[in-house]
Amino acid sequence: MKLFRSFSRELVLLSRSYYFYIEIAMAILYLVLLLLVMPENINVKSTEYYYFDMPQTIFEQLESQIFPDDGTIKKENVTLKSRGKNVDVIYYSTYLKDIYVVNSEEILESLSKDSGNIGLKISFEDSSLTYYYYLQGYETPKFKNLAKLISSSDVIQMMDNTEKQTVKILEGDVMPLTDRQSLLSILLTVNSVLMGILIMAAYIFEDKKTNMINAIRVTPTSVGNYLIAKMGTVLLTSILSVMVVSIPIMRGNGDYLLLAAIILSASFFTITVGTLLASFFKDMESAFAAVFIVLIVLLIPAVGNMLPAWNAPWIKFIPSYWVIEGTQNALMKTANGDTLIYCAGFLLGGFFVFWLSLYRYKNKEASGI
Repeated sequence: MKLFRSFSRELVLLSRSYYFYIEIAMAILYLVLLLLVMPENINVKSTEYYYFDMPQTIFEQLESQIFPDDGTIKKENVTLKSRGKNVDVIYYSTYLKDIYVVNSEEILESLSKDSGNIGLKISFEDSSLTYYYYLQGYETPKFKNLAKLISSSDVIQMMDNTEKQTVKILEGDVMPLTDRQSLLSILLTVNSVLMGILIMAAYIFEDKKTNMINAIRVTPTSVGNYLIAKMGTVLLTSILSVMVVSIPIMRGNGDYLLLAAIILSASFFTITVGTLLASFFKDMESAFAAVFIVLIVLLIPAVGNMLPAWNAPWIKFIPSYWVIEGTQNALMKTANGDTLIYCAGFLLGGFFVFWLSLYRYKNKEASGI
């Protein structure tokens, strides 16, 4: 009963706090940006320049195989500028690439250097094709290895084999996510989980200013009930912000029960971290550096998730990595024992940090009040 009264009081205080409205407003802002700015799927087309150093008859035969006239490739004659001069080129537009076929190696080199895009010279020598790439220096080893593979293979045969490849989905219930939905796991982690550190610390600092924590020590309400009630309100804010963003974006898809489990367990952990941090300082100004450092560290996996080429193993030691992983599993409906282990880990970590926080807030000297 005392805990219920404490929680009811915190809900009233929550409705008067601008931190609650800031988090909900941020959730709405993320939703608007996702719906109006972020496309459902990002179509990143690369631009490449080709030069075919071969007789016209060989080129026409090769062209019909590489760029088949099947309605999927757009072809037209266009004019580009190369070193201040207009040059006529053949333009091919595919789903993934814009390809310009030029008529000299000099133009190929100048266009590649000026634009920063890849150039490819294909020659017909001794009844076989040879390839010469103009690269920019930023290409990954994977791309260079792929280029070597193509250069040493029969391109036409490789294309035919690719079309004949059968793709088998091993997990039939996996729901592929659009680019917009894939971004959701990062936004939910940042807005609904990591911000719990800042919001919980801010709530406690407000109570320190009014000396509420000291007042609680001489009332029937225990410090533990006070902290639990305060955490409950922040958890409520987190799950509301998740609903605001995820339901319109996922449109009823995804495992919402698993999503709620991972968000609530991870939020509980970050909220206890915010509670513990607040026990070492008297106000937000003095605690800002510590809170900021913790948030920056926890944001590293979110940045790494947006840079697939960067996959440092040590990121897995940062708790927020597993929040993103679990959230992604919930959105894709790939529920498994691993995700439940993540939840259990966050709960155990949260209870341990809560125990440390409770000790400090019960001890007036230790909590710095």
